[in-house]
Amino acid sequence: MSAITQIRALGGVVGIAIVTNILKSHLRHALVGATLPPIALNALLESPYAIATLPIGVQGVVREVFADAYRKQLRAVLALSVVQVLCVSVMIERKLRKVV
Repeated sequence: MSAITQIRALGGVVGIAIVTNILKSHLRHALVGATLPPIALNALLESPYAIATLPIGVQGVVREVFADAYRKQLRAVLALSVVQVLCVSVMIERKLRKVV
């Protein structure tokens, strides 16, 4: 029973790692250079509350980049969910076992 719990926890951790990596790599790619200086980008990667410290004109651009990253995260979670549904459909037993 505890092995199943560990596998579920590991799956959750892997999923969180994937979507976090998607977010940070998208932010770095979209905001590096002209949009944000490296110090502001590092602060933004540590906490999204750093948006409030940016100039008003840049805040809108950063919010749009966050929205794009969120869409990418949702697509990744959807893909993982589809794989999970396929795996569960393979595990369905037609004739159920009896526990003695």
